Amino acid sequence: MEGLYSHLAQADDSRSKTFAQLSRFARLADYARSKGLKFLSHIANSPAVFRHKETHLDLVRPGVCLYGVEPFKKYEKTVKLRPVLSWKTRIAFIKEIPAGRSISYGGHFTSKKATRIAVLPIGYADGYDRLLSDRANVLINGQLCPVVGNVTMNMIMIDIQKAPSAKEGDEAVLIGEQGQKAIKAQDLADITDTIGYETVCAISDKIPRIPI
Repeated sequence: MEGLYSHLAQADDSRSKTFAQLSRFARLADYARSKGLKFLSHIANSPAVFRHKETHLDLVRPGVCLYGVEPFKKYEKTVKLRPVLSWKTRIAFIKEIPAGRSISYGGHFTSKKATRIAVLPIGYADGYDRLLSDRANVLINGQLCPVVGNVTMNMIMIDIQKAPSAKEGDEAVLIGEQGQKAIKAQDLADITDTIGYETVCAISDKIPRIPI
């Protein structure tokens, strides 16, 4: 036997339940050792690494925090993590539309004035959640530019009035930094009411991964 482990279910929000789990696990580990077994024990996940030192035991298992994604919102100001993932694409097409023109499926967004719209070749088939429609931003030329209209299977439309010099081929950042501004995985997760871990795991395998 080399290891004994369990996984904490509520290390991010419940100290009492976390320590109830830890207590049960410790009793089992003590029993196993009393029978002569030698092994490494581990139970601490990312939230427990920062919040509950008592859970560290022989090893810890940091997961999402290795990617620079905060394991809980409450600790964002005290736990300084640097995201290691950026998600980028490029502007495929730009079109100027007049006032009163609807954008994308359902026509939920209608321009109030003449507007430059950039089309990005990314969509929910790539992991960019449809719930981000009309709610998220993309960084273009260092400016936060809003997603307008519904996210489609493989395209999103962006209002680029804040980036007047943008042109086809320019980089667009979905997650990451550009200039002095940044979009975190958790920013998108907050919009879709989920966790940053799901946001980054949802990125399709067909999106090329480029190590830096």
